[in-house]
Amino acid sequence: MLKETESTELISSEIKVLRRQVVELRVIEQRCQQAEAALKSFEERNRLLADSAPLGIFTTDTQGGVTGISRKMLEMLPWPSVDDQKSMNLSDCQAMIESGILADIQCCIDQKEPFIAEHPTTTSQGAWALLRYYFSPIPGTDGTVSGVMAIVEDYTDLKRTIVTLRQSERRFRDQALRDGLTGLYNQRYLYQSLAGCIERAQITDTPISLIFMDLDHFKQVVDTYGHLNGSRAIREVGRTIGNCLKEPAYAVAYAGDEFVVVLPGMDQTLALQKASEIRSRMKDTVYVLDQNLEVRLKASFGVATWPQHAADSKGLIAAADQALFAIKKTGKDAVGQFQSQ
Repeated sequence: MLKETESTELISSEIKVLRRQVVELRVIEQRCQQAEAALKSFEERNRLLADSAPLGIFTTDTQGGVTGISRKMLEMLPWPSVDDQKSMNLSDCQAMIESGILADIQCCIDQKEPFIAEHPTTTSQGAWALLRYYFSPIPGTDGTVSGVMAIVEDYTDLKRTIVTLRQSERRFRDQALRDGLTGLYNQRYLYQSLAGCIERAQITDTPISLIFMDLDHFKQVVDTYGHLNGSRAIREVGRTIGNCLKEPAYAVAYAGDEFVVVLPGMDQTLALQKASEIRSRMKDTVYVLDQNLEVRLKASFGVATWPQHAADSKGLIAAADQALFAIKKTGKDAVGQFQSQ
């Protein structure tokens, strides 16, 4: 009788334990269901965030399999039609292969470091685009990388804007250094550039020559044909000078009817020859003004050379100006060289 009672109590105790375990399992099951629901909600929230973002987003495993992709990313590139996005692979996307993105992803996996890359591509609409990719490794276990996340920005419009702004900046900077009438460089550019030319000449041990020229009897042209025709004549003379030069030589509209020609690498002999060439070209040119008026123009030229005649840029300009003044004083329409006092 006692054994029967003990057996009953043992069974009762085991039943209580089983009931308690069932309750605990139900609690665990409920918590798992709650965790699963929370995870689904989290994934759904992330998906909504990704789909509402103006940027393309995709994640891959280390084999290039797509583990997640946003709607915007699908719109950016001509992806192949796949019913199940999770079965997609980057190697299935021709645009990914052609642009070299697969190599970038492998580099991100190997280096375990985020980096940025830009790739031109053809969009799903067939238009050219420049996409900027922000690659980040996805941490795995034991310091490994389990995949890569890429945030993709359509950089096309911004890139075009940057290029346009830089072009405008260069154009405005160039305009600030150009004479509005002749299109030649102006005094500001002369004083900025000549010092640098001399510094480079010091390094290369080469000469620099300067021609200072001034139109002869130009006041008579203005008094006879008017200021507008005078301006047109100056513009055409500037064209004549420019046609006689090759880089790195350049011409400067110095002031009024005065011009300066900078001749890097030319010694005094070559500079005198160049001045004579410009003088001859001017004398052989009939300058046509408004109303088909024709005029012939002459000029006087002064030549100086660094380091023979000056130690710096200002001294070189002054030496060429002095040589020009001497020619003007002795008869005009000629080429002269600097003579030390």
